[in-house]
Amino acid sequence: MKKVVIVIAVVICIVLISVYLLIPSKQRIFHSLELNCTESAAQRFMLNRNAWDAWWPGKVIDNKNLVYQNRKINIDRFTLKGFDFSINEEGLQTSSHLQVVYFTDMSAKLSVQSEAVFSAVPWKRVAQYLAFKKHQLLVESLANDLKVFFDKEENIYGFSVQKQKVKDSSLVSTRAMFNHYPDNTEIYTMISTLQKYARDKNIKETGFPMLNVSAVDSVHYSVMVAIPVERDIASFKNIEQKKMVLGNILIAELKGGPATIARAEIQMSVYIKDHKYVSPAIGFQSLVTNRLAEKDSAQWITRLCTPVF
Repeated sequence: MKKVVIVIAVVICIVLISVYLLIPSKQRIFHSLELNCTESAAQRFMLNRNAWDAWWPGKVIDNKNLVYQNRKINIDRFTLKGFDFSINEEGLQTSSHLQVVYFTDMSAKLSVQSEAVFSAVPWKRVAQYLAFKKHQLLVESLANDLKVFFDKEENIYGFSVQKQKVKDSSLVSTRAMFNHYPDNTEIYTMISTLQKYARDKNIKETGFPMLNVSAVDSVHYSVMVAIPVERDIASFKNIEQKKMVLGNILIAELKGGPATIARAEIQMSVYIKDHKYVSPAIGFQSLVTNRLAEKDSAQWITRLCTPVF
């Protein structure tokens, strides 16, 4: 019996020493994947500590302490493109760096690099090696969860954007100046004038009314409305014929009232900047819902449209 115990002990020692010799004293892992969002968009979320609750796939305790899959993560330092973090558990201290860098104009590269130094004590080194393998799975899972969030435009901007071709090139439009933000009655009075003019010319509308409201100063607002029509119409007094270039246009459909639309217009500007588009013409609201008929602004459907190249 004593010999059996000795043999088993010797075998265990041999295994531990063999594994010890095969496991390096320091190990690194590197994991990266492509995000379907721009570098600037991802970094804007990651480096804004007030936005962490929106995208971190776990619990945010405070500016330096997070939880992911029941593991406590310490933020050690923020960098220009990401942050350093560490995890200390199961007798293993890991140092990691997560960053987002440029990949293409439409996408970014997310990478996580981790490093651990193992003990010189054989059984500790084996245990730490096994813990580091679990850490590798954690890192890969974290990167995949972040990709799920950042791949969805609605999470970044609040809406999805479609890039389409302009379909209606012929417009009829009119302008007016107000010393207040125009209400729906005033806007639809302008629209009705255009619709009547088109009917009088026996020309059909081909789309929803279009609206652009621009602040001239702290008091005055310039308002332009238009309707797309099947062919050109001659200008008359304050009614003008307009032509749209049949190029690219960004379209985002929203549901909500003035506050929702105002926020979305700001975010559309951010989207255009993030994706390095240039807009050759003013953007406009396409009024899918008749706002005079629908009194509940929460039910309004509006399309934000911006020509780009």
